[in-house]
Amino acid sequence: PEKLRNRKQSSPAKGYLVKLLAVLAAGLQISTAVATAAPSGYWMLTQSDRVDLGACSGFDLVVVESDADLVGNRAGRTKLVLARLEPDRVETGTTGLAAASAAGVGCIMHANGKDGALDVASKGWVDSVIARLRDFDGRVNDGWVLDGLGRCLRRQAFGHEPTVVIAKWRELVVRVKAAFPEKKVFLGDAIAATGSGFFDADGLLVEGVLELGDEDRSLAAAGIREVAGLGKTVLALETRPMTAVVEANDVAAQLRQQGAWPYVTTSAREGVSLAPLSERSRRILVLFGWDPLATEKPVMWPVDTMTAELFQTTLEYMGYEVDYLDVGQQSLPAVADLGYAAVLLDAELVVPAPMEVGMVRWLTEVKARKVPILFAGGFPFSREDAAGEFAVNFGLRGSTQAMSHLSRVEIKETDEAFIHSETPIQPRATDYKDLAAPDGAHVILGLRAIGDDGTLLRFDPVFLADWGGMWLEPYIILRASADSSLFYIDPYKLLAAWLEPLGVFPAPDATTRDGQRIFYSHIDGDGFASDSDFKGHPFCAELVRDRILKVFPFPVTVSVVEADMGALAAGLRDGDEGKIQELAKSIYALPHVQAASHSFSHPYQWDPDDPNPGVYDEAFMALKAVANYTKVDPEREIRGSIRYINENLLPADKRVELMLWSGNCRPGRRALEVCRELGVENMNGGNTIISRLYPGVAGIAPRVIPWAGELQINAANQNEFMYANGWMGPFYGGFADVIDTFERTEEPIRTKPVNVYYHFYSATSLSALRALEKIHRWCASQSLHSVTARQYAGIVRDAWRTRVYELGNRYWLMANAGDCRTFRLPASVGRPDLASSLGVTGWAEKGDDLFIHTNGSAETILKMQDTRIDPPSASEAYLRLVGASSELTVHNHETWKFSFTIKDLRPTSVMLAGLPAGAECDLSINGELTTQKTDERGRLTLSLPNSADVMVDASRARYATSP
Repeated sequence: PEKLRNRKQSSPAKGYLVKLLAVLAAGLQISTAVATAAPSGYWMLTQSDRVDLGACSGFDLVVVESDADLVGNRAGRTKLVLARLEPDRVETGTTGLAAASAAGVGCIMHANGKDGALDVASKGWVDSVIARLRDFDGRVNDGWVLDGLGRCLRRQAFGHEPTVVIAKWRELVVRVKAAFPEKKVFLGDAIAATGSGFFDADGLLVEGVLELGDEDRSLAAAGIREVAGLGKTVLALETRPMTAVVEANDVAAQLRQQGAWPYVTTSAREGVSLAPLSERSRRILVLFGWDPLATEKPVMWPVDTMTAELFQTTLEYMGYEVDYLDVGQQSLPAVADLGYAAVLLDAELVVPAPMEVGMVRWLTEVKARKVPILFAGGFPFSREDAAGEFAVNFGLRGSTQAMSHLSRVEIKETDEAFIHSETPIQPRATDYKDLAAPDGAHVILGLRAIGDDGTLLRFDPVFLADWGGMWLEPYIILRASADSSLFYIDPYKLLAAWLEPLGVFPAPDATTRDGQRIFYSHIDGDGFASDSDFKGHPFCAELVRDRILKVFPFPVTVSVVEADMGALAAGLRDGDEGKIQELAKSIYALPHVQAASHSFSHPYQWDPDDPNPGVYDEAFMALKAVANYTKVDPEREIRGSIRYINENLLPADKRVELMLWSGNCRPGRRALEVCRELGVENMNGGNTIISRLYPGVAGIAPRVIPWAGELQINAANQNEFMYANGWMGPFYGGFADVIDTFERTEEPIRTKPVNVYYHFYSATSLSALRALEKIHRWCASQSLHSVTARQYAGIVRDAWRTRVYELGNRYWLMANAGDCRTFRLPASVGRPDLASSLGVTGWAEKGDDLFIHTNGSAETILKMQDTRIDPPSASEAYLRLVGASSELTVHNHETWKFSFTIKDLRPTSVMLAGLPAGAECDLSINGELTTQKTDERGRLTLSLPNSADVMVDASRARYATSP
C-alpha cells in the first residue's frame, strides 16, 4: 500500500557518514575502545497497519507505527512496545500538521500534496512534537522511536548546517524525556547519532549499517560499540530477500558482534523475522475473486471460496493458516517480500484480462523462489498469450484450452495411494482440457480422450511437480447433495504431499489440552421463552436448567436474545418479561454457567452488503411494534445487548464474555470490529457436520474465517437444527447422531474437539430433551478436558496467531499468548528432550500423532530427540505429563519432581510418566502425604478431587537399580 511505501527509509549516501561524523566529533571525545558483551535480546519492527501483540511474544522489544491498530495483549518476552513517529514529517489533515502550524513551524509540502517536511530548526518545532506525542500518550506503548535525524541531515530544502539540526534533535530528546519521564525514547534513522552525544536517549535504531561503504561501515560499527558500551540499546535493522535465510543469519551475527540487537526482515517491514529468529512461515496465500465490473458479479467473500469450504480445514490440521487476497480488489504482494509458505489459486478466481500476463510473471517469480503453488479448481488464464507463457514457464504440455466433442474419455494413469478417497472417480468429457503435466511430474490422475479430429488428447487434472501442482475440477468432489460432498482424492494426503518440501513443524492444535480431547458447550438463546410440550407448558429454558444444567457438571456458555427477555419477540405474552428475566438470572447464577449474548433481535442477515446471505424472508426475527426496531444495527445488536445482559441479568462477579452469531452466522467486518472494541470473543458459523448421513470430510469446517482484517471463530460443531432435519424431526434419533460426529472427528485423526452446541428449543419435546441427555451422558463417559466456550475461542485465536521460529534441526521456538498450549507433530519426528526444552510439560501419543503439552507460557522452546521406549532407566528418566482431565497449572517441573494445581467441576484424573517401572513416589495432595508406585510402563495415575494442590517427588527412584 502507498501508505506503507511512504514509510520506507532510504540508505545514507556513500561517504555521507564520514563527513557527518567529522562534524559530530568536533568538541566530542569519541572512544572506540569500549568493550561490549554481545547482547542477547530479540526485537522486531513492523510497519503493518494492525499488530497483534500476542503474536509478538518471542521478542523483548517491539516497534510499531504510531498510528497502528494494536490488538491483543503483550505476552512472553515482550517488555517494551515502542511507537515509531517521524517528527520531521506531517500528513495533511492530521493533528501533527495542525500542531506544527499553530507553533509557527515552517513546512514544505511534497508534490503529492499529502505530506510535507517540517523545518526542525523552527523555534516551535519541539513544542509541536511534544503536542503530537500527547495525543499518543494514552495508547498501549512504552515510549517512542523518534525517527528522522538522518533524513533531516540529508535534506537540503531548509539549508541548515548539520550542527543546527543535531542541536534541535538533541533538544527534542531531552525535552521529550522530561515531558514523559516514564517513557522510553529511542532515536531512529540514527546511524548519524552513533557517537554524536545523544546519550539522553535510551537507545538508537540504525538501519542499513552493513550496506554502507567500507569507511562509513567501520565508523558506524565503532559508534555502535560506543553507545552499547555506555549501557544503551542499539537496535540494528537490515533487510534481505525472503529466501536469503543463510545470509540473514550471517548479517545478524555481524551486528551482534558489534554490540547491537540485530533484526533482519524483508523490505516490506511487515514483521517477518529472517534472523536472528528465523520464522517458519505458517501462512498460505489464497488468490480468489474477480473484477466485479468486468464480470458483472458482486464482490465475493473468503467464506464463499472453495478453499474455505474444502481445503482450509486440512491446511489448519497441518499447522497452516490461510490469508485470502481478492485479486479484483487488492494488488499482488511483492515477490521479494512474500512471507508466505505457499500460494493457492482458488476455484473462485477469475483473473481480470489485463492482469493475466502480469499474474503469470508474478507466479513465475514465486516459482523461482521455490514457494509451492497449487491450482485448486481451475486454470484461470483464458488469454492465449498468458496461457502460452505460463505453459512454457511451468513445463505444461498441450494448449491448456478446454476441449469439446470428445469420445472415448478414459482413465489412463492413477496413484492408488491418493484416489478413490470417499467415492470412485468416473471419467468425464465435461471440463476436459488439453493439459498434460510437466515431464517428471507425479501424476495422480491422468485421462485420455479422442478429439473430434481424431487427435489423442491428454488431461492430467491432478499432479504434483517441482513447483507445486494442480488439482482441477471436476475431480475434486462429488456433490452428493446440497449438504454433503465426497472427495475423489484424499485432501490430507494430497495437500501434505504438495507442502512436503517445506518440512514439518509443531502445528498449533485447538482440539487437545493437557493430553486429552477438549470439551466445551454453548447454547444459542433461541426458544428460551418458548412453551414446551410438557405438562403445564413450562418455558424451554426452565427444562434445560433443571434437566441439563443442574444435572451435568460441565462448564456451559449460555446466551439469550435480548428481545426475548423483554417479551418483545412476536409470539411472547405481554407481562411475561418478569418471569423470563428471573429465569435467566437463575441460570446465570449457576457457578458453571458463563454468559454470552445472542444479539438483540436475532438477525438472520448481519451485513446488508452480503452477496450470499441465504434465503430469509426477514432481516431479523419478528418483533412487536413497541420494539421500534426496523434495521439491523451491529452496535445495538452487540454492544446494546451485552450492556443489557451485564446490567440486568448477571451476578456481580460475571460479565458477558462471548458473542454468539445468529441467523446466517456471516457477521461481516463491522460486527466483528464491535466485538474487538468491546474485548469480547465471537463464535458460531462453520457448520461442521459429518455423520452416517453426511459422511464426507468436506463437512468438517475450518476453525476460523477472516473478514477484512477481523477474525470469525467458527463453532467446532453444528447444532441440532441440521441433525433434526431443519427441526422437522426426528428429534431423538436426530441430534443424538452428533455422537457419531464426535467419533468421526476423533478417528482416524482428531480434527475437532467435542462441542455440544444447541438451542433452548431442544427442550420443546420429550424426544428432543432425551437426545440432549443421551449426548451429555456420552460426554460424561469419555476422557475429555473441559473448557469454556470463551476459552476455546481464545485457544483458536491463539493458534491462528502463533509464530514458529526454527532454532536448528528438530528445534523450535513457539510464540503466542499462551492460550494455545498444545502442539502436534508426527510421532516419527521423535520425542521432546525435556531437559533441553523450555515450557514443555509432556506429551501424549495418538496413532501417528504426538500431542505436546506446554505450561501456558507465551514462549515455548521445543527440542526433539530420538524416540525412547517406556519405561526409561533411571539415567534417562524425566517426569512428564501424559494427560489431565481439567485445567492444570504447573508450578515446578524437574527431572524427579512435578507440582501442580488442578481445578474442575468434577473429580479429576492426572497421568504422569517418564519414570522407571515400580518407582516409589512421594505424593502431597492438598497437604496429605502418601506414596504410590509407577506401573510397568513407568506411569503414575492419580485420582484427585475436583480441586487439588499436588506435589510428586520421585527422587528416591533416582538411586534405584533398573530391572
